[in-house]
Amino acid sequence: MLLLRWFTFSCLWVFGLGQLKQTKMSVTKATGQSAQIPCIVSVPDFGTTPIHWYRQKTNQQIEYLIFVSTGYNQRPLDGKYKKIEARKDFQTSTSNLTLNYLKKEDEATYYCALWAYTTLELLDQPV
Repeated sequence: MLLLRWFTFSCLWVFGLGQLKQTKMSVTKATGQSAQIPCIVSVPDFGTTPIHWYRQKTNQQIEYLIFVSTGYNQRPLDGKYKKIEARKDFQTSTSNLTLNYLKKEDEATYYCALWAYTTLELLDQPV
């Protein structure tokens, strides 16, 4: 059985713009199965805010996996089509990361993240 741990973190450039919440601390699945990791997102513009997913394996650097902006995104990994999928559930303001074809190497801590930022407009300035 594989144990997948996940934590949420948020990188908010402006204090108080949003919050990420995890509902469970770990999931255990058999090799070859799929696992879904939820991340509840509290931001005013959930529909257009990109949610990013990362993982960190034991004694390794953090690894960027995928982002989801408007609804659904997938990417291959380790030669498997749709190994990683990210979705948004607009009714529950939740982003879900799905890991398919689980292997021992998928054991890691998984993170969801978002960034909120503002732009500064400079008028009459050369670029």
